[in-house]
Amino acid sequence: MVNASVFHFVTRLLPACLLSALPCSAAYAQHPPLTLAQFEHKAWTIRDGAPAYVTSIAQTTDGFLWLGSSTGLYRFDGVRFEQFAGPPGQPLPSTNICALLALPDGTLWIGYRFGGASLLAANRVTSYGESEGLPGGTLWQFGRDSAGVVWAATNRGLARLDGDHWTRIGGESGVPGTYAVPVVVDRRGTLWVGTDSGVFALSRKARKFEPRLKPRFWVDEAMREAPDGSVWSTSLGSGLTRLSDANGGPPPTGPRVRGDATGPLFIDGGSNAWVALKGGIGRFSLLDSPGASARQWLSRAEGLSGGTVYALFEDREHNMWVGTDGGLDRFRPTKLRPVPLPTPFNLPAITAGDDGGIWAASSSNAPFNIDNGGRMHAVTSVRDSIQCAYRDRHGVVWLGGPQGLWRLQGSTFVRVELPTDVRNGIQSLAIDGADRLWISVVRRGVYRRTSDKWEKLDYQPDPAVYILADGAARTWLGYTNNRLVRVDGEVSRTFTTADGLRVGNILAIQVRGQHLWIGGERGVAQLSQGRFVPLTGVDGDTFLGSSGIVETPGGELWLNGARGVTRIGAEEVRAALRDPTHRVRFERLDFHDGLDGVPSQIRPLPTAIEGSDGRLWFVTGTAVMWLDPRSVFRNLLPPPVQIQSLAAGDATYSPGGTVSLPTRTTALQIHYTALSLSVPERVHFRYQLVGSDTGWIDVGTRREAYYTNLRPGTYRFRVIAANEDGVWNEAGASMQFLIPPTFAQTPWFFALWALAAAVATWLVYRLRVRRVASAIHARFAATLAERTRIARELHDTLLQEFIGITLHLRAADAAIPSGRRRNGALERALSGGHNSCRSAEHGDGHAHRRDREAGPCRRVNRGGAERSRGDHDRGSTSRMRRATPASAAARAHDAPHRARGRRQCSQARGSTSRRHRSRIHA
Repeated sequence: MVNASVFHFVTRLLPACLLSALPCSAAYAQHPPLTLAQFEHKAWTIRDGAPAYVTSIAQTTDGFLWLGSSTGLYRFDGVRFEQFAGPPGQPLPSTNICALLALPDGTLWIGYRFGGASLLAANRVTSYGESEGLPGGTLWQFGRDSAGVVWAATNRGLARLDGDHWTRIGGESGVPGTYAVPVVVDRRGTLWVGTDSGVFALSRKARKFEPRLKPRFWVDEAMREAPDGSVWSTSLGSGLTRLSDANGGPPPTGPRVRGDATGPLFIDGGSNAWVALKGGIGRFSLLDSPGASARQWLSRAEGLSGGTVYALFEDREHNMWVGTDGGLDRFRPTKLRPVPLPTPFNLPAITAGDDGGIWAASSSNAPFNIDNGGRMHAVTSVRDSIQCAYRDRHGVVWLGGPQGLWRLQGSTFVRVELPTDVRNGIQSLAIDGADRLWISVVRRGVYRRTSDKWEKLDYQPDPAVYILADGAARTWLGYTNNRLVRVDGEVSRTFTTADGLRVGNILAIQVRGQHLWIGGERGVAQLSQGRFVPLTGVDGDTFLGSSGIVETPGGELWLNGARGVTRIGAEEVRAALRDPTHRVRFERLDFHDGLDGVPSQIRPLPTAIEGSDGRLWFVTGTAVMWLDPRSVFRNLLPPPVQIQSLAAGDATYSPGGTVSLPTRTTALQIHYTALSLSVPERVHFRYQLVGSDTGWIDVGTRREAYYTNLRPGTYRFRVIAANEDGVWNEAGASMQFLIPPTFAQTPWFFALWALAAAVATWLVYRLRVRRVASAIHARFAATLAERTRIARELHDTLLQEFIGITLHLRAADAAIPSGRRRNGALERALSGGHNSCRSAEHGDGHAHRRDREAGPCRRVNRGGAERSRGDHDRGSTSRMRRATPASAAARAHDAPHRARGRRQCSQARGSTSRRHRSRIHA
């Protein structure tokens, strides 16, 4: 086990060692060192939720950044500040925190300003005070030696933790002072401590401390180890002081380096000291001789969160954190390194120089040269506004502007004579393979100079936006409205939309070998088999506003466009060249990566160039930046992922085991985070709820998951994340929870429900059968009633006719003289008819009663006659089924007519009988 400072040193040094093993490390090492102004700086204050008076900073193995302040302990994930009062039921002894130390096992030591310490481990707090042997007073700093022993420096002395008890270190151990502040352990295992009696060191195998330096005015404030192994300290009286050489011995020169460096101290992997200065923070190199390094300074006026610096810390991703009286600040290197420029510097024009430098000029500044060390050299021979810069194949630099054209000769720019009618400034220029000078003049057109003679060219009526001369002695002229002219010798060809060119106004042209790339307002196109095809990204991105294109020798394609700087890998470029319909994967750099502003869309052009040392330079409206494509900084650390809480209803649950939620829970919210502190805004998440989701859901940068309409059951929530460079933590984090069912959601309930449904179905069936039977009986009764009515009507009519005939016969019989002999057969017929009439009158009622008693299921056993009657019944039933309320009303309406008809028939029969009787009597 090692001390935390040693641990941070190793994590700092390892990436540098890995970079030194790469083939490009030699070239990268020649680049100028970063200055404080070139770091990306971000500040958080109380307006952003940050605490004030941040006095200590530490980072635990789970990735959280812990902040000790006068108002409590906070943890920060890069997005949210969360105050930590302690685990449930275990509050911290104090909220005024002065010291923090994170150990490799994930535990955190907390020191308090009014004395005492606590150990936060496994969500439990163990506190120590004077009863456990810890000296009283403010606990300024913790340390951990090579044996894993924890040390504490307080304003009442030095103590060491032995088991569960602290042992005070006094004069018997070689430390006579009673006031200890800084503690550090170097790579050799030597423990250094500063007291009010001087600086003392305890070697790995020694039993007593040895004095190393006597204090001048006050005790030392901080101590750190440099990358070369030397130990440094700061104090109010001595400033920045070197305590030892690289081997732990006395320093080779005078100990004092800078007297204005006081307070907290941190030394980064580049041997740059970050120190607290009066009113702000300073940074300078320890490799330079004393006083040779220009002080890099940042105060509250320049954006620092506060005016007094209390803490300095470097996290595992090599971000520098600064705690102040006003909040928290972060400094980090970016992929694009900005170039310090004089202000104002509007619309810069750049071109490559010698030895990796560039020439830069603008509409508001005279040109100057920036060498490969980042130093600027002003040019006094040109003081006019510059709109374009160009370097020809011979290395000669040309500058053009509204007032003329200049050519570099030696170290001086000389004016070049222009055509007499050129007065409006130069848009673009180039030198072709025959050393002919081409210029495009604003509002005039294109001119070419051959042997000091100018001629105006009429390829197009308007001036070209951009001119490029390639290595094959061809000249390319890009115009507005999708027009491109290629001049090969004296032969020209014009490409338009008919040739597939649809980039709008042409802003950039890049030729490397057989590859031709065109950039414009509407995107980028490549020439393939005589036609232009658009370059499209995987998400449909068309790379709008690309005014700078560079294809590197390694095959990468870099674009400077309206949405940022875009990198397309060599494999993707080759795939696009093989298959023009291929959608390329790409990486985009924006303001998070050091890009400041957007590139020009008219002039100066181009906005991206390749330097003579392989670096790429990009310009925007107000800034110049560069990067080395061979050694772009990458964050290779996968972000730790943590699920913070689950909220359901009014309750919040912490992850751990299987969380049981209340019954009837259908909606919930899960909060999670990933601890990548460099660019937390770009951390990418995917999650899946096993038991509900069929696959991973890509949610971008969102740090909450929402679910609704969940059914009872056991679920497992999984989340993974990637950092800003696309490095995924595939293990991620997971949380399991249970939604118990209510009785109405159990299988027993569904079984009972199915049984009840079956019983209800049976009851409904029985009720239906009864209703059907009742309906059949009702229809039969109606049919029977109708048949009886019809039978009665038929019977009454037939009986009346029969009675009438009988009466006629009786009248005839009465007419026979009494003296004559009567016919016996006639008498028998009259007697039989009389008896039949009586039987018919009484028998009709009996038959009706028998039919009603027999019902619809009367057995048919009377032969054909009965079957005929059944047929008649069925016909009657059919007529009854067809009966409607309207037919019933019609019968009711016809009833009086039928009765009147019967009376008339009876009257007719009566009159007929009387006539017969009169005739017989006569």
